[in-house]
Amino acid sequence: MQQLGHSAHRYLRRGFSVMEALLSLGLICLVLSILGTLLMSYCRVIMRQGDHQKSLLGCQVTTETIRRDLRSAIVVDTPTSDTLHIEQIDGLVTSRLPKPLPNPAPASWRPHDPADRLKIDYRLVGTSVLRKVRLSGGATFEDSVSTEVDGLDFELLSNGNLKVTATALINGNLQSWQVELGHHLPKVLYP
Repeated sequence: MQQLGHSAHRYLRRGFSVMEALLSLGLICLVLSILGTLLMSYCRVIMRQGDHQKSLLGCQVTTETIRRDLRSAIVVDTPTSDTLHIEQIDGLVTSRLPKPLPNPAPASWRPHDPADRLKIDYRLVGTSVLRKVRLSGGATFEDSVSTEVDGLDFELLSNGNLKVTATALINGNLQSWQVELGHHLPKVLYP
């Protein structure tokens, strides 16, 4: 019994043989390469999902910004396929609608001077949707609504609503976000 313990003790003091060390190192490398491949695949999937979400979010932001402006629009010009022009009453002007409103409004009634209007244009340049605002005082500024839109289309429907389609190229496939927006203010008040 003492002999057996003594030989096991000698084996532990001696360490691994070269063949055992190479085999262990090979197994460790194999496991690490499999884990690295799985990690890279996972990272690619996460990046694709992030791009997908980012592009769809860009389309949603674009349509919601247009919806917000359209809700207070008094004039919506017939859009071209890639440009939309609307007008709003400038909230900074001092003229206001009379209270009470004339009922019925006379055909010649013009509650606001055309100079008191904001003129807003939407258009797509590259992958950026730009919103250009011309203030009643003459100042103009342009800002980017979204930078993740590959296509923007406007169509005036027969019922008077505006159909807005924002398209994004996601992983080689076209994905579109489409909304139909109605004109909310009565035309009799804003001829």
